[in-house]
Amino acid sequence: MLHNNASARNRLAMVSALVVILLGSFGCAGQNWVIDTVREMDKDLVARVGRIETTSAAEKTRVDQQLTEVRGIGTDARNRADEAGRVAQVASQKADTAAQKADAATQKADAAIQKADAATQKADAVDGRLTRAMANRLKRTQVQQADVTFKTGKSVLHENGQEVIMGILKVLADNPTYTVDIVGYTDSVGKADSNLILSWRREEAVRRFMVERGVELNRFSFTGVGAERSGDDAQDALKREKNRRVTITVFKPDDN
Repeated sequence: MLHNNASARNRLAMVSALVVILLGSFGCAGQNWVIDTVREMDKDLVARVGRIETTSAAEKTRVDQQLTEVRGIGTDARNRADEAGRVAQVASQKADTAAQKADAATQKADAAIQKADAATQKADAVDGRLTRAMANRLKRTQVQQADVTFKTGKSVLHENGQEVIMGILKVLADNPTYTVDIVGYTDSVGKADSNLILSWRREEAVRRFMVERGVELNRFSFTGVGAERSGDDAQDALKREKNRRVTITVFKPDDN
């Protein structure tokens, strides 16, 4: 378009030069004709030049619009690419954080498993010791036995009985692994159920006396049997006195 515009201008310049030559060659009438002819030619050239300029301006506007659109598309593409890059970077950072958290959680889980394993091993060891202790508790040897006697129908310890118990306490204090059985008895006088309760009270009096002086309760086995083992003592006062008792038996565990 720019080339055509320049050509039109050149032609207009040539026409103008021709007019000057013709005006110098013809007379007045001829000059008028030349001027009219040139005017007509000039009008045509001016119109063509105007059309060319209009077309050229429109083409330039279209090209400028296309360039603007292309630049806009390029800018939008760059912006989208930058945004995608930022999103990818954030996603990568989040993935790294998640991986770190997963690693930390795995480490904590491993530590918990190790603690659980250690606790299980300790529990197994304790169970083993308890099992052996319970088994060995039934495997024991008697080392000492003593009787504490009571008055008829009574469960109160007297001085002689306390002295007997103090001797037992010394043995238990010197031997922490020893255990003791306490069994309460009565004579055959009275009702069987009353005698049973009385035998329990006598056993309890002895046991309480020993616990108050430091013997652990888990070292005792105790019961009351009433007159069940008194035999025929109704006519034998000495035998009845002997049956009004609590028997204390000390045992040591067997070494197994």
